[in-house]
This record gives sequence, C-alpha cells and structure tokens, in this order.
Amino acid sequence: MKHFIGIDVGSQGVRIVAIDEIGKIVSTAERKWAIKNLGNSEHEQDPNHWWKCICECLEELSNKTSFSTVLRISVVATSGTLLLLDENLEPLYPAIMWNDKRAVKEAKQANEVFTKHGPNLNLEIRPTFTLAKAMWMKHHKPEIWAQTKFVVSAGDWLISKLTGEKPKTDFTNALKTGADMTTKSWPATLSLLGINTELLPPIVAPGTALGAISDAVSLQTQLPKTCVVLAGVTDAMGAQIAAGVVETGQWVTTIGTGLSIKGNTAKRVQDFSSGLYSHRAWNGDWSVSATSHCGGDSINQRFPHIDFEEYSAAAEKIGQSSILVLPLATKGEYFPFSNPTAVGFEKGNSSNPFDAFLGYLEGIAFIERLAMETIEEFAAVIGPQVSMGGGASNPFWLQIRAETLGRPTVKPFETSSALGAAIIALAGDPTEISATAKRVVQYHPAVEPSEKMVKQRDSRYQEFLSELVKLDYWHPKIGYLAPL
Repeated sequence: MKHFIGIDVGSQGVRIVAIDEIGKIVSTAERKWAIKNLGNSEHEQDPNHWWKCICECLEELSNKTSFSTVLRISVVATSGTLLLLDENLEPLYPAIMWNDKRAVKEAKQANEVFTKHGPNLNLEIRPTFTLAKAMWMKHHKPEIWAQTKFVVSAGDWLISKLTGEKPKTDFTNALKTGADMTTKSWPATLSLLGINTELLPPIVAPGTALGAISDAVSLQTQLPKTCVVLAGVTDAMGAQIAAGVVETGQWVTTIGTGLSIKGNTAKRVQDFSSGLYSHRAWNGDWSVSATSHCGGDSINQRFPHIDFEEYSAAAEKIGQSSILVLPLATKGEYFPFSNPTAVGFEKGNSSNPFDAFLGYLEGIAFIERLAMETIEEFAAVIGPQVSMGGGASNPFWLQIRAETLGRPTVKPFETSSALGAAIIALAGDPTEISATAKRVVQYHPAVEPSEKMVKQRDSRYQEFLSELVKLDYWHPKIGYLAPL
C-alpha cells in the first residue's frame, strides 16, 4: 500500500496526516505551541520551532506507518505569514504571523502606489498581508533586510526545508505578497515599494512537483529520498479541499473563532465594501473568500465555561429566541458588511440563559445567510452548504443553519487542512486535485430544513436585517463583478 502525507502548520501548532491510495487516514500526529503576542497587534513565532515539531511528528508517524511507502508529501500553512531568509535558506528574523497588524502605513502606501501606477490587482492590500509586512521590515529593520536573499511565506519555507531547494511559491500564497492573479506573476510596480522582485520566489500552480526529499531530511525524518514534495495552498484553501468543495456552486462555512466562507466561481468576485476578495483556485478558477467576526468567540465570551450540549438541548425546546442578536466578538466588522465601528447587540429582553444562547446561534446563522446572499448578488451559484468547525459538530446548530439558509447542510467526516494537503499529495498533479477530492471526501447524512421552520427563521431574519438598517450597519446593495 502506498501512502501520502499532508502537513498543516497553523497558528497554534502542526498537524500531519498520512493517507492511503483510497484517501483513508491511516495515521496522524500533532504538536501544539503557545501563541506569542508581543502587544500592539504584533504576533511572531519561531519558525525553527515549527520545524522541530514537524520532525517530531514525522518520527511519530514513522512508527505507525511504513515511510518506505510514502510517495508524495505536501504542505499548507497560514496565509500572509512572512519569513526573510538568508542565502542558506535560514530565517533571519522570527516569522511575522498572518494576524500581525503592525504594517498599517505600509499597506496604505501600497494601495496608493498600485492605484496610481497599476496594475489593477483588484485587491486591497491590508496590514496583515505579506507585502505590507515585507515593506515594514525594509523600513524598520534595514540591517535584516540587507541580508535578505528570499522573501517567502510560511509554506514556501517549509517546502524548501524538505527539499533543500530554493523557494518557490504557489499562486494561492502569492496573492498577499502582491502578485497579479490575472497573470500569476510579480508586477514591476513592486519595485516602487522597495521590493525587488528578484527576492520573490517563482510562482507555480498548487500540486506542482518541486523536488524530492533532501538527503539531510531523509536521514532526519526517515522519509525516503524518492518522496516527492508538491506545492501546497493556503491553510484555508487546504480546508476547502478537505471539505470536497471543489466545484462551482459548492460553498463551505467554517465556524471557528469567526465565520469564514469559501467557494469557487468562474469569474473573479471582488467587493471591498463587503470584504469579498478572490484567490486563484488550484484549478485556475477563482476561490472567493470572506470572513466575519461573528462566530465561536462571541458565544465563548457571552457564555463562558458552559456545557454546549446541555445548552443546545435546552434551547432546542424553546424553538425560537425572544431576542435578536448581532454576535460580534470584537468591535468592527468586515463581512458581510464593512463597518469598523460596529458593535454587537441584543435586541429584546430575555432572562433565560438558554433563550439568549439560542439567540446567539440564530444570529450567527443570520450573518451566514446575509453573507451567502451578498455573494449571490455577484451572480455566484449557491448550492448545498458544507460546514466545518465548531458549528458543524453540533446537530442543533446545523439544523438552525439549514433552516435559516433554506438549504441542506452537510459536514465531512474529516475537515483538517492537513487532509487537504494530503489530498494534493495523493493527486500528484495540479489537474487532478479536484477529481481526487471528489473521489475521497466523505460526508455525514445531510441535515434537511423543514418548511415550517424555514418560514419562521425567514421572518426572524427579516427583523434582523431591519435592525442592521436602523443602526446604519447594512443597506441592500448590488456589488460588481471584477473583470478576469
């Protein structure tokens, strides 16, 4: 039996999955680490610690799975995480993480330059983007920048560690470094921002073979020298592949800290006013992404240390909450409406904690529906929903969301980004990723909405929209389709 490995390096740890030829998970390993917050919206991690943990996980897997049978391996990692490397491919500075927001001035400068000089990237550069962080390093750490030979994302570096070869990047990770997604290349305009494109890695398609495991890594990890390393994708796109959301009309909602929605479209969808933007998907289509601050964090803040199942069982008996909730975990929202000063609300009176809990579940479902309707305004096809994360593990919450959306909702058996990377490894070719995911991803039975509850949830949803309008948070509008 042949095996294939996927590695996912996230904010809180690494997870590695080994699958067989039919896509069945045969072994897993993971390590957790503390999140380092420097304050002032600065977040850094030690990439060498990532590598140490990866090697530990691979050693653990080698005791469970014969590594002599491992044919291919792929890596996904956080999108927007910056590393600066020397000529030996070693980090010169801690990794500046995806959620680091120190580069506010640099992001503004980048947007001004691209607006004036082009090309039109159809993209708003944000402080969290790799490009803005690279500019910040050049401005604030010139001694480090002077030694820099490669400007890369987290996944790029990890693949170089596996192969010993100079970095390459895939076009899903290249987006936040300022790549032109229409041409899949680095625009000359980057030089006006002080970024020499010679420091940036060549851009390839996800799933492209980038070399075999190096002799040193083979000795260190027991992976065979014949094992081929493939270009990966961002961690969010890895999760999308793991969910089997690979065709136009399929959408996946991940409810974790916030609420994230991804799906593929034939044309590029961009709308900065509502927080919509598009990556290139692995198959050359466009993968639309959007994230709301309404999610698991809002429930944890409002109902700390509760038994979720107990509260769900009690809320299910109520049926419909007496309050309307905008469950924002923090001040400000980016999608499905953009308002940096928006705050969450509870409209109505409820002395029952289970009733209030139900209101929060409904509120997140309302935001999910508004998000899907916003996307649909751009002529995107909306079909059955695939769900992942904490919101997918609770049957009652799944039922609420199916009734609010008016569509069947399903959840996959396995949803990790590491599985998405393993599916890329199993595919072995960029053109086979979608077909491979369709073949191996399995789902639990769909949750079907009842007609009666669809009508009730719709009435509540309309009241919810009215509250958003009263607060000047949201207004009905039609966006635009950006050109290919």
